[in-house]
Amino acid sequence: MNWPERMNRKEAARYLTARYFRIAPQTLAKYACSTIGGGPNFIRYGWRTVVYERSALDQWAKCRVSGPQGPQHISGVMPSL
Repeated sequence: MNWPERMNRKEAARYLTARYFRIAPQTLAKYACSTIGGGPNFIRYGWRTVVYERSALDQWAKCRVSGPQGPQHISGVMPSL
């Protein structure tokens, strides 16, 4: 799909779900609250209109996606402690 360079909150949630991980527009709205934070950078137009740039969404999502965590298993054998 050809994604636009700037997206509203619904489009941004669809984009992140398609490319990285499932997220709802309501979750992005919660992150946009000044008291919670932690979401992707956005541009606010007036009181209600929020726009996300695709590059900001990519950067934010890549920081949230990580590789395997915890002890590394080789051939299904736990390392001795």
